[in-house]
Amino acid sequence: MDRKEQIINNMIAKWELYDEYGADRLVLLVRDPYWIFAYWEITPEKNQNAWFSIPEPERHNARKVLRVYDVTGIDFNGFNANSSFDIELNDWANNWYINVPASGCSYCADIGIRKGDGHFLLMLRSNFVSTPPDTISGAGEFEMMTEEELARLYLKKGTKTNGKSVAQLVKEHLEIAMFSGTVRTWNR
Repeated sequence: MDRKEQIINNMIAKWELYDEYGADRLVLLVRDPYWIFAYWEITPEKNQNAWFSIPEPERHNARKVLRVYDVTGIDFNGFNANSSFDIELNDWANNWYINVPASGCSYCADIGIRKGDGHFLLMLRSNFVSTPPDTISGAGEFEMMTEEELARLYLKKGTKTNGKSVAQLVKEHLEIAMFSGTVRTWNR
């Protein structure tokens, strides 16, 4: 390996993302009114301690699950959710898209082990998130700009329109800016 390749490899190594950070955590993020994204890391020590706390004969029927709680309008204490559902996880999963049953609700999640008798052994608890409602915003009325107002805002005085409407000129400018990656002036 020559010196140039070594420098490049060292630079790349500094910017690599780690698969694991050695921190036990479960994080929820809202994607849209009906979907939440969860990602987590469970350290090998925590995982091993949880599984070994279950007697050997009971481990066979135990499953690692992501338990999602609807906690809308309550002060959640771990047992008083409005409803919940489980997603069975394999040993390799570290993230999951979760389809939630209702929009405009608050959710949190646990990762744990559901034993064969139904008892749940908590490993990690997430943050709380609220999905937006699946409705048109009730933020109030809105007003549209007239072409004259658009022209005053976006076009310099004396800009030649060549018979095009202000809306057409704005559209063309936005297309150019979006697809070229550059911003152009309004003068043509």
